Amino acid sequence: MRGVEHPRVLYIATHGFFEPDQSAPRGDRPSVMEDPMLRSGPLLAGADRTLKGEPPPPDLDNGVLTAYEASSMDLQGTELVVLSACETGLGEVQNGEGVLGLRRALQEAGAQSVLMSMWSCGTVRHRN
Repeated sequence: MRGVEHPRVLYIATHGFFEPDQSAPRGDRPSVMEDPMLRSGPLLAGADRTLKGEPPPPDLDNGVLTAYEASSMDLQGTELVVLSACETGLGEVQNGEGVLGLRRALQEAGAQSVLMSMWSCGTVRHRN
């Protein structure tokens, strides 16, 4: 999916993930995992290996597409992105930024309209 270039319509049916904020020990600087753009996205082919802690084969992707990675896709001219996946519509509200998550990432990548879901499947977790 990372290699897709400006399709008219992009439809993805898969599992999604949204990880809540992690609490850092007092006095520690927030980690990279505190970035909401790194804590949400769809799970694609190969994600099952990643979720088990196994490395992907050399010629394949890890199957986890973060919102941060999605924001660099080429979706210029894409009229509609449909994500039929659990938890893909979730995000984190930040002052002055709005909702940070997969929807915003796809719009930054050039999608004109994004349709996604907020329901929870409760069966897939990105991290233990």
